[in-house]
This record gives sequence, C-alpha cells and structure tokens, in this order.
Amino acid sequence: MYYRVKNISVKGNKLFVTAAANNVRPITYSKEEYDAKEEDLREKVRSFAISALEGNFQATGRCNKESFWEYAETIKVKYQLLESNFSCDRWYDLNRESELEELIADLVLVPLFFDEPVDFDEAKRILTNFDRDSKFMYEVMEKRFKEEGKIIITSAWRCDIIPGTDVVYTKDNKWYLCKADHYNNHGILDNADNSAIELDDNNYELRRILLGYDISKETLDEINKLKEMMEEHK
Repeated sequence: MYYRVKNISVKGNKLFVTAAANNVRPITYSKEEYDAKEEDLREKVRSFAISALEGNFQATGRCNKESFWEYAETIKVKYQLLESNFSCDRWYDLNRESELEELIADLVLVPLFFDEPVDFDEAKRILTNFDRDSKFMYEVMEKRFKEEGKIIITSAWRCDIIPGTDVVYTKDNKWYLCKADHYNNHGILDNADNSAIELDDNNYELRRILLGYDISKETLDEINKLKEMMEEHK
C-alpha cells in the first residue's frame, strides 16, 4: 500500500500533504499535516523525501513539486538496480540502503523541494563513491561469512520426517538439510561444523519427501541414510 500524492504545501513550519491510499475505492483525497510532532520544517521535508524513496508516497500526474518527484523517481529506479546488494543489509547487519536514502534526501531532494540550487555533478560523485564503498563492504562481509561457516538462507522449512532438522534454500540457489538449532530463523545458517548436507538440486522428489510429501517404502532407505549422516555430527 502507498499514498497517491496530489499536492504538497507549506504553511509556516507545517507541511501538508494531500493524498489518497492506493488500495481504497473510491479514491478519496484528504489534506493532512505531515509529521506534526516535528517542529523543524526541513526535517519534516527530509523525512517525507526518505519515505517517498521507500515507495510510501508517489505523485499523481498533476502533483506540484515536479523536479522533486522527477529526481526521486529517476534515482529510485537507478539504485533499485542494486537491490541485490542492498538486500544483504539485513543479513550483514548493515544499514547501507537507509544511509543511501538519507544521502539522496540531503544532497538533492530537500534542496529541490525548497527551490535551492543543486550541484548534480557533485551529488553524482558522492553517490557513485557510496555505491563503490557499499559493494566493498558487502564483499568483506561475504568473505567473513565464508570463513565463519555462515550461509545466507532465503527460505526454510521444518523437516518433520527427520526430527530436529530443516530444509533450507540459500542466496546462492542451493538446497541443504541442516540441524534446526543451527538456523536462527533470521536468514543465517551456522555451518561451522559442516554438518549441513547439500541436496541435489535436480532431485525434486527427495525434497518433496523431506517436506512430508510422496513418502513410500522405496524412498525410506534414502531418508535413513540422511538420518545417519546427520547423527554423525551430533
């Protein structure tokens, strides 16, 4: 859900936004004060700009502050191309995407809102350096994770057929059977002891069995072998 913005206005140190929720019909616009508790107008605009970059506010075709919205949409498309990098923030306990949004707001969007001059070349230089530094930080963290035996998980399922285990799918598109207490349920598998068993990506039938489907006598031997392999690491 996001808000379709029809108009933005300022009165004194107050910021007003005329908007409508995109998922409510009929579409009904209302004018509300934005961030009424904040006393500093510039901070209100900064907060609004960051929220717009996050996709919470989108301009309608007739909304004012055209240069503000035009740059917000253009830059958002550009850095969304790097989403695979910024998606690592939550695993590496970094906040690079949030820092990028704050940087864009400070360098460009807030000045544009107030019709102040913007040095776009300088902004581009700073953002390019930020992108470069972010990639370096992710590479350092990726190397550290490998050294520590940590594996990034994007999906996980409890494996009832082998108690105490999970079936997990990694960021690198691999399948593992692992100890349930080694997966923290926040996207990190601790495999320092190498106990996780990589599953054949082409063996769809085995994954269905491990997840509780299609169990038959013919497949029990394969399941028992996996159980024995997991027992070896207890």
